[in-house]
Amino acid sequence: MVLRNAGFRVGTLSIRQAVSVPMVLRAALLRVVGRKPGNALDNLTLPAMWRLLADKVARIHRFVSVEEITGIPVVRVEGFYYLPPSPRTNHLGWIHAGVAAFDEYCRRFGRPDVIHAHNSDPAGLLAHRLSRRTGIPFVVTEHSTYFARGLVPRSLYGALRRAFRAASAAAVVGPALGDLLTRQLGIDDVDFEWIPNVVEEDVIDTAPSRNSRSPGEFRFLALGNLTPVKDHSLLLRAFQRAFGGTPNVFLRIGGDGELLESLKALSASLGISDRVEFLGRLSRPEVIDELDNCDAFVLPSRYETFGVVLIEAMARGKPVVSTACAGPDAVVLAEDGVLVPVGDVEALAEAMLAMQRDHAQYRQDEIRNRAILRFGPRRLVENLERLYAEAIAGNA
Repeated sequence: MVLRNAGFRVGTLSIRQAVSVPMVLRAALLRVVGRKPGNALDNLTLPAMWRLLADKVARIHRFVSVEEITGIPVVRVEGFYYLPPSPRTNHLGWIHAGVAAFDEYCRRFGRPDVIHAHNSDPAGLLAHRLSRRTGIPFVVTEHSTYFARGLVPRSLYGALRRAFRAASAAAVVGPALGDLLTRQLGIDDVDFEWIPNVVEEDVIDTAPSRNSRSPGEFRFLALGNLTPVKDHSLLLRAFQRAFGGTPNVFLRIGGDGELLESLKALSASLGISDRVEFLGRLSRPEVIDELDNCDAFVLPSRYETFGVVLIEAMARGKPVVSTACAGPDAVVLAEDGVLVPVGDVEALAEAMLAMQRDHAQYRQDEIRNRAILRFGPRRLVENLERLYAEAIAGNA
């Protein structure tokens, strides 16, 4: 959307995988012996299953559709898994379907000047295939936490190295992620550029509203999925250690996830449930309202490639406390807040105490203006425009 608003012609490929070849074969075999497959193929006759299999393998274009969302063409395709779903082989069917979606995009809207892949696995692998096939240059931006979490199979490393090396440019959303990719993939011959994520326009288009709370109340806010990597249990323990006996300090946690009930139980066992509120999943207007009505934002994650919630908080003028979990290290300046070691409950508690005590020293207007300058749409457009121009010039 940022690029479209800046005058670029933009299109998107959306690739989904639903069924696998083994799934269809098993369903067909069960149908032969008079049994239902017990899956999404239950309502298909045996001939329909064979047609589905033939179409997925040889006529994938039949599963391509096109729509327009906020003025941007989106080409969707329902792909399939060649083998049972596995991180080692999922990219095979994904790329097969992606080629069909790309062909339809070119047929309807013309050849793009540049292909931009967001994440190397599998989008970078598809972009590399398309570039070899068409001669169109491609760039890759890596956002994923999968490398840091050990979720990228080593069997893909060779293909990923070739894709990064063939790209006209490779970018990462944080310098630490570039260092990680260099070490993990062994690609010290690839120069990763840092192109930060962008603050969405709905965060910066309106001025922050004034807090409307009782005098003397202090409110921390955390936003994120309630999953282990976000480490909200660390936050609850730090909050209890810092403010267990302080009645006018509150913690609000927005987001939903697998750990909701266990985190509520931990809050109760720590004796802080009267001052900790779990807000559930929030809409965008609700996120902005919560940011405006907090005094400081806190991010306790074990790992972040970037930390979009941090720049959103800063763009609303809020100082932040964050773990130094890779991405935030390059995002949070001393004038914006405090970084603490990952997993250190004592350090996080001390930082939150200091934030509450010294909150007045942070200049909210300066935090907001600095965040918009560093992470606003204009900066992203400038970075990508330069990247695309270099890719096109290098391919001339």
